[in-house]
Amino acid sequence: MSMVEELPEDIQQRMIEKLLGKVNAERIKTATKNFRPTPVVVSYEFYQLPVQEFRSWRIDRIENGRKEQHLVNVDWARCRQEIDALRAKGLTVKQVAIGLQPTKAQREQARNAGKARRATIMDKLKDIKI
Repeated sequence: MSMVEELPEDIQQRMIEKLLGKVNAERIKTATKNFRPTPVVVSYEFYQLPVQEFRSWRIDRIENGRKEQHLVNVDWARCRQEIDALRAKGLTVKQVAIGLQPTKAQREQARNAGKARRATIMDKLKDIKI
């Protein structure tokens, strides 16, 4: 019996997750025969929540399409520090823009579309008498 087999099951599971990734660790539990691990693709995304101003940055870890929070509610300096550390390790880190304000052209286009919609509705209703 090896030393690893003597460890508790939860510790064995964490070791497998660290070595093979969470997706492969879950697959190894249900594997019947000839387990073949899939390549683990890890990337990170960071973004700012528009509601808060201070401590509003978050970093998510994406492993084979599964997203989980890496850092939550940190300020920009701490977020930048973590981003630099992740990039130094050679990991992909990209910024995701959420909650952007519409541009002037987009607002004008929406306003014109609304006016056109109202005009067509009023044209349809002009023949109705109450």
